[in-house]
Amino acid sequence: MHELALAQNIIELLEEQAVNHQFSKVKQVWLEIGVMACVEVPALHFGLDVAARHTLADNARFHITIAPALGWCLSCNQPFTSQTSTLCCPFCHSGKVQIDDSSRMRIREIEVE
Repeated sequence: MHELALAQNIIELLEEQAVNHQFSKVKQVWLEIGVMACVEVPALHFGLDVAARHTLADNARFHITIAPALGWCLSCNQPFTSQTSTLCCPFCHSGKVQIDDSSRMRIREIEVE
């Protein structure tokens, strides 16, 4: 369950930002996670609830969006997007595809006090 480790990293990043930007409470966080990260959203929500306890993010609301993968088919030279982690061209069904860094995660926005 790598979601708990991700949740702990997110809380650590929020704590670093609190020091850098001098805030004491996180109310809401908007996260964007690439589909290729293979994150189970309910498990990440659970991990965030656990990791946020007794921190500046205690009772914060986390909004999680899954970003599609951006790919390029090396067989038919077509760009495509995919909402799944399937590595197959939706046009010619070739497995010869190049995928961008769709496994990344980023904090898009933080609402603080």
